[in-house]
Amino acid sequence: MENGELNGKVAFVTGANRGLGLETARELGKQGIVVVLGSRDAKKGEAAAAKLRDEGITAESLGFDVTRSQEARPAPN
Repeated sequence: MENGELNGKVAFVTGANRGLGLETARELGKQGIVVVLGSRDAKKGEAAAAKLRDEGITAESLGFDVTRSQEARPAPN
């Protein structure tokens, strides 16, 4: 992690296995924010989280589809 310390914040970023979501997660992670990557494809999400961890970012992944309301409720827990 570039700043060397966690700041106690956690961000849940949807669509984070590629594109703008991944870049958003990366930039937040560089600021010391723990990022949770939400992705419809759990395998792609885990691969993206692993890539961020290789960059020194604290990242986890969660299979998540914002179009499926039953998935939205338990995610923050």
